[in-house]
Amino acid sequence: IAESMKEVGGSRSAALMGMYDDPTNIDIGMATEGENSSTVRKFLDSPWKGAEAYHYLLLAQRQLYEGYVDAAMKTCLHLREFESVLPAKDIFSLLALSSCANRAFATCSKAFIKLEGLPNMTDEE
Repeated sequence: IAESMKEVGGSRSAALMGMYDDPTNIDIGMATEGENSSTVRKFLDSPWKGAEAYHYLLLAQRQLYEGYVDAAMKTCLHLREFESVLPAKDIFSLLALSSCANRAFATCSKAFIKLEGLPNMTDEE
């Protein structure tokens, strides 16, 4: 990388970004010749999806705690995209709480219906 930086005259980040332009340059041990670039991109982006999910979860909790209930509800609505990463119970519980505080009772009702429909929920929860 250092040699390529000297040859090109670019920065270290430019050299690293150039590595990811062509998926054949990436040796991740899992990529085969038959895989396309979207599969490799998905593999590289998947760690960020979890980080993004927890970021939005913590952001929604902080917004709700600080009294920004409308922003908290909108953030929780965005959290629904991360059901594969976060527990659905956490997502829809926070959505129900923030939408109730925001007086958006239709959204609150939908969140409770989703919570009741979860397979691992007990009657007490």
